[in-house]
Amino acid sequence: MKSLTGVWVIIAAALLLASAEAQSRPAHKRINYQKIEFRGAVKAGEDFRRLFGPGLVFWLTPHPDGSGWTIEVCEVVESFCATDFVRLVSPPYRSYNDRYLDTSYGFTAAEAVKRSPREFRFVVSRDDYERAQWLYDYLSQSRPPGEAPLSEAELEHYHNDRERLIAHAGKGRCGSPAAPLRMARSSR
Repeated sequence: MKSLTGVWVIIAAALLLASAEAQSRPAHKRINYQKIEFRGAVKAGEDFRRLFGPGLVFWLTPHPDGSGWTIEVCEVVESFCATDFVRLVSPPYRSYNDRYLDTSYGFTAAEAVKRSPREFRFVVSRDDYERAQWLYDYLSQSRPPGEAPLSEAELEHYHNDRERLIAHAGKGRCGSPAAPLRMARSSR
């Protein structure tokens, strides 16, 4: 497997302004943005960091095997990435995603570098991160899909302008039968 040996980094990020007015509003209602751009180069095995915004750093974290980097936006504590503000809000979670500038998931080094631009989201505060973490934990610890209660419906349309709705309502589980509720109606 070929590793990535170096890459140019050009970043443009929309960052919430750190004004008192913007910070006093709930995180989901902040609307003041500032465009930030920076450039740089990085070699295999090295990290790339650029401070931007209030207490945030853009960080290309190298993989130990030299296969590339992971894009992170971090809250920095004592010169290391204390919290990655990208991971929770940039799906997909269980497959290749634009955060990975590497040769994982069968991508070659050439393919990984060619993917541009890369789009990712990030939160800008510890409070926003904790809200995102709560939601992520809630969704990932909820019942497996096969155990979740579901209702099903089927709508059939006949050529004589009649419709029939068959709904399976109640406490059925995915993949198990539920009591069917049959309704028929005619449209005139």
